[in-house]
Amino acid sequence: MRDLLGGLLVAAFGVLAFLQATSKERAERDDSRIKKLAQETLHEVSAQPGDWPAWRGPARDGIVRDDIRAAWPEDGPTKIWEQPTGEGYSAVAVANGIVFAFFQVGENETLVAYDRLTGQEQWRFGYPALYQNSYGNGPRSSPTVDGDRVYTVGGTGLLHCIDVKTGQKRWSKDLLDEFKAPSPKWGISFSPLIDGDRLILHPGGEAGSVVALNKLTGEVLWKSLSEGGGYSSPLLAELAGETQLVVFTAAGLVGLQRHDGRLLWRFPWVTPWDCNVTTPLIAGDYIFISSGYQRGCALIHVTKSGSAWSAERVYENKLLCSHFASCVRFGDTIYGFHESTFVAMNFRDGQIRWRQRGFGKGSVLGVGERLLILGEGGACALADASPEKYSEISRFEFANERCWTVPVVAHGLLYIRDQKTLACFDVRR
Repeated sequence: MRDLLGGLLVAAFGVLAFLQATSKERAERDDSRIKKLAQETLHEVSAQPGDWPAWRGPARDGIVRDDIRAAWPEDGPTKIWEQPTGEGYSAVAVANGIVFAFFQVGENETLVAYDRLTGQEQWRFGYPALYQNSYGNGPRSSPTVDGDRVYTVGGTGLLHCIDVKTGQKRWSKDLLDEFKAPSPKWGISFSPLIDGDRLILHPGGEAGSVVALNKLTGEVLWKSLSEGGGYSSPLLAELAGETQLVVFTAAGLVGLQRHDGRLLWRFPWVTPWDCNVTTPLIAGDYIFISSGYQRGCALIHVTKSGSAWSAERVYENKLLCSHFASCVRFGDTIYGFHESTFVAMNFRDGQIRWRQRGFGKGSVLGVGERLLILGEGGACALADASPEKYSEISRFEFANERCWTVPVVAHGLLYIRDQKTLACFDVRR
């Protein structure tokens, strides 16, 4: 017991020293860059209503343009169907009339396909794998659907390519073994990304931190970097006129050439316990990142001069520390969770516009011009995406279980899950 207490004290002092050493850096801003940004136009690029085939939707920004019904009864919108599930924090994917849910069933990680309108099970595919953690067992990564295939990555790093129609395995890989990656403290959490004929993954291994596979065969096309993995999902972005991969690793934010994985630029960002979890927000040539454990947030400007790339800080502070829930952006305002407080932040200067308590460590989805917020205690609320104040429109209690999985809206239907149940609600106008 004495050794254990001593170890905890050493760890606590280490984190305190880290926070003190970085506190000055985390309160900096470049006024000239902020002034330049104030004059730029930031366009919205979110996907139109339709399928939700992967993590955070087609544009990977957590926003869908469905025009849903705003006024809900006190007991919530009409529930169309409900199915028992299992442990895990994987969000659903919706494509081609099917809802794909990934969760733990006993000793097996299991992918189940449901009819999106009726909830009737179409097939299920399970395999032996069990990630266990005191904060919840089961898979964290969300399925990625591409044509007639769906890809999953489990909590222990097992990758599967599954036939969408039959639920049969096409091929699989053990990512941690093949790329010599350690098992992260809180499990593999990145969701696969499709880029043309490539499947982009972030195993975080010495033999490949970021890798591209042939999506049809699983053949390795390229491997990049050797640094540890964070818990964030890779995404595509057009920066300084060039489409590239953006990956939030354990060591920081990087831009990679999409065809060969060559490093273009880097912005160092170290967080206690490698907890770079959230998916970055892209707006023009700017990238917003945020991490928990008092690490804070930053806005980075990516530029290119000749063949030289650079990633420079516009501002950095600790006013928005996202523990694990990714933010969304409407216009000049970012909405997200500063630990357990829901906040609105000015994208252009990093200043807080308002705060709202009561959701715990929740998650947020942008729907139409509104915010769909799911609290960790099961409260689901719809609010205006207003930079002026928190303005709630409707609310209902979904569950009394821990809800750390971001909800999904597709074709006017709302899908919410906890550790026991997946439910579908009709929110069509």
